[in-house]
Amino acid sequence: MKYRALFPPALTGLLIISVFSTMKNNTESDNKYNDYIKQARDAAAYEIYVDAEADYLEALKMNKSLEIYNELAEVYMADNKENEAQDIAKTMVNTFPYEGQAYTLSAQIYMNYEEYSEIYTLYKKYKNKELYDEGLEEIYSDIEWLYELGNQYGEVDTFANGLCAITMGEDGDGTWGYINSTGKKVIDCKYKYAGPFINDIAPVETVNNIWYFIDMEGNKKKVLNKLDNVKGIGYVCDAIPVFNGEVWAYYTDDQKLICEGYDEAMAMANGYAAVRKGNSWQLINEKGEGVTDQVYTDIVVDDKGIAYRNSYFAKQNGKYRMYDIDGNVIGDGVFDNARLFNPGSDYAAVMINGKWGFVDASGKQVIEPEYEDARSFANGVAAVKKNGKWGYIDKNDEMVIENIFSDARDFNDAGNALVEDCGTWQMIKLLRYEN
Repeated sequence: MKYRALFPPALTGLLIISVFSTMKNNTESDNKYNDYIKQARDAAAYEIYVDAEADYLEALKMNKSLEIYNELAEVYMADNKENEAQDIAKTMVNTFPYEGQAYTLSAQIYMNYEEYSEIYTLYKKYKNKELYDEGLEEIYSDIEWLYELGNQYGEVDTFANGLCAITMGEDGDGTWGYINSTGKKVIDCKYKYAGPFINDIAPVETVNNIWYFIDMEGNKKKVLNKLDNVKGIGYVCDAIPVFNGEVWAYYTDDQKLICEGYDEAMAMANGYAAVRKGNSWQLINEKGEGVTDQVYTDIVVDDKGIAYRNSYFAKQNGKYRMYDIDGNVIGDGVFDNARLFNPGSDYAAVMINGKWGFVDASGKQVIEPEYEDARSFANGVAAVKKNGKWGYIDKNDEMVIENIFSDARDFNDAGNALVEDCGTWQMIKLLRYEN
């Protein structure tokens, strides 16, 4: 059987000529490309930057590669052309958006100019694309905890609902006002006392010894006009603790009595409050009833006066233990002291044999006791005291912010924390949160 030829002989000849022509052109193109690269590298070696830049640009018109982009960026940096170098950093990521090395090389350029905000933005894009490159991880690790110090304050309280009561420093008169989570003063310093903001209001005492509540703009919001002899207002959450000069009582929001007769009354929060009569502490519920029959010589409360957050720490027979709301011991840990779990955090600071470490919500020890003092974890880190100074550790027990401060508070959600040095408080502002 005969088969018909698929191509006429003349056409076959044309195809062969075309293939050879293409191969020749490709070879010439490759040679030209290699010539540009060699010329660029030779010029760069002799610091003839203008020629090196021109040849690298010609090469990149023919073939885009991370290696050549990076070499061009290095020439720009050597030639003190910052803008051009940073343009290359952007071009690499835009041209190779799914190659982790592009982000690393770009970050190295930004590091050269200490453009940390660009690296934080770069890292966020990289993580969103679920990429991984060891080089970028190392760069980010080096700058993750970089910070600057903000305004100075005399005394500070604790952040609640994004605001913190403070007094001003040397130029202040000792009266209290409020700053927001970035350290900006939002309510003037004019109060004798300023409590934490809970449910968008805070108790304050004027210099004339008048107590009332203000809102988050500093406006008078509520007066306890149905109560006599208001000598003090405690931590306000689900009820209002009021001191009449002799004992503490709890009142509802519309100023109806819940219970009274306490020597101390902490915040009624998460449905429970720690109260003291004489030398005995007890947890009560929102009706003023004891949660269990157990009494303690102490119950741990946090900076807002809160005692219960999924568990509580209380002292019996000279030692602290962790308890559930029914009074059952959680875990087998016995502590010299303890601090309550912070919201959203699962590591609490505890003292064992005079040193502070950390336990998780089950009572299991997760960081060995090695610190002179410590606060529970908040927003991924914990303030710890070592060699007489405070710094911050992560959950791997690594000191991520050097222990150089005389005191330190928890980090807030905005990535800021108040630290003290030589009697003055300042705010640490993590640079990655400013991006």
